[in-house]
Amino acid sequence: MVNANAKDLTPEQLAHKMNISKALRTTGQAIFLALTVLFGLLVLRLARRLRRTTPTPLYSGRVLSMFGLVAIMLAVRGIFGVLQAADYSVS
Repeated sequence: MVNANAKDLTPEQLAHKMNISKALRTTGQAIFLALTVLFGLLVLRLARRLRRTTPTPLYSGRVLSMFGLVAIMLAVRGIFGVLQAADYSVS
């Protein structure tokens, strides 16, 4: 069934394949979102740790703010990906 055409499948088989592909896409998007949230939490933890220690160089503050911005953008993309995978009318 790997290289089967949609024309060769019965409607039940086609619906089964579509349900499996939708579930796999939703799972992948959820994993991406979870890893993005973990990345954001690690950035926040590092920022708090650097604030408690001695004064940090200027470049580390810029790098952390850039990582924070990236984490926010990835989180938005992850939320949209999960919503889009769960409900096709979003796209």
